[in-house]
Amino acid sequence: MTGAGTGWAASALPGPHQDRDFPPVPGMRGDRRANEFWWQYEVRFAFEATQEVRDAYAAIDRSVGGPGDGSRLFALHARYQQIRREGGFPGDYLSLVAPVKDAYAVLSRLQLELFDDHYGGRHQHLLPWAFVRMGDGTLYDPRMPGRNKLHLMPYGANGVMTHAWHLWHAVNRANTLLGLSPGRWNRIDPLIGLGWAVQSVMYPDPDLVNPPMATGTAQRLVRQWRWRTPARMDTAFDSHPHPPGHRP
Repeated sequence: MTGAGTGWAASALPGPHQDRDFPPVPGMRGDRRANEFWWQYEVRFAFEATQEVRDAYAAIDRSVGGPGDGSRLFALHARYQQIRREGGFPGDYLSLVAPVKDAYAVLSRLQLELFDDHYGGRHQHLLPWAFVRMGDGTLYDPRMPGRNKLHLMPYGANGVMTHAWHLWHAVNRANTLLGLSPGRWNRIDPLIGLGWAVQSVMYPDPDLVNPPMATGTAQRLVRQWRWRTPARMDTAFDSHPHPPGHRP
């Protein structure tokens, strides 16, 4: 199987569609494949996280000064930012993450399995769509627990733009510096930026099924992000809360 993320084009972005590869879910709204992809992400890394995943979280948590219960994972992003500001990247960041390489290897492997399962082979050209629709707030999934049923990166207090895309980028850079499928993560990382850009532009309401980003606008954003090098991605993620040039 060709790994998901090896090639994708703006012209390949489809309209919203149902997918016969997955059973219907009553009440679901939005792209069926994207909904399933993000649902399985939630199941694997949150709702039904295995001991292997919890142990990986704990190791990374301890590596950034946390208590080892996974509660301070966002401190990884803070350390990444600090190292970037102080001019110690990439060497100091590699020194930070290298002692827990095995933990990053677990998370990398399990994530890439999901990419392959849902967007490998003949479906890989659809992968940007998953990030566009995650960002624009159109993936309503009644299987989600609690009040908010959207697959959407959560906002901070008072609706402040999420840091979750930034954390994912910091994890990606740990993967690439550690030699964990660097080619694949360097191709996937621009999609992280794409999702962040879409959410920044659309600022979807987490309590609503939001109108989708127009296909033409999505295609333009894909073209802007798809070929960004790791260095350009690092520079983009130095910005917060929005990517340079992308605001609501």
